[in-house]
Amino acid sequence: MTREILLTVDGQPPLSDTSLQFYNPHHPQYSQVIRLREAAALAVAAAPDWDPHEKGWIALALTVVQPAREFTMAEVARALGVVADALQATPDDADVPGCSLYRNPQQIRVVRYAVKEGDAPTYSVTVRVMGERTSADG
Repeated sequence: MTREILLTVDGQPPLSDTSLQFYNPHHPQYSQVIRLREAAALAVAAAPDWDPHEKGWIALALTVVQPAREFTMAEVARALGVVADALQATPDDADVPGCSLYRNPQQIRVVRYAVKEGDAPTYSVTVRVMGERTSADG
């Protein structure tokens, strides 16, 4: 079974907007969220034994590449929040293209981020299964 999945997306990661849910088509970052979820669908297609309904504890890493290291700490935090939300399972009544990688962001127990300098803005997300949840874990 695949324990880690990596996806790469062109452009900047989506940033949070507290007024709307990420899966709302009127969310200002909706197109970026869809690009992220479509990249997740491609990654899952390349790793067919990945369970997009993963229940275990996970680690999430976000690496942002941009021509100049101008991504602020506040933007990193906002991007991490949207990435974590966008890759979770969507509500049954939400019709959102792409794919989820896990059930709920509360499964995330380790977060890592990096900002690197590169020619064009891109970002990558790595999700790794750390182990099974137990009743003692909460």
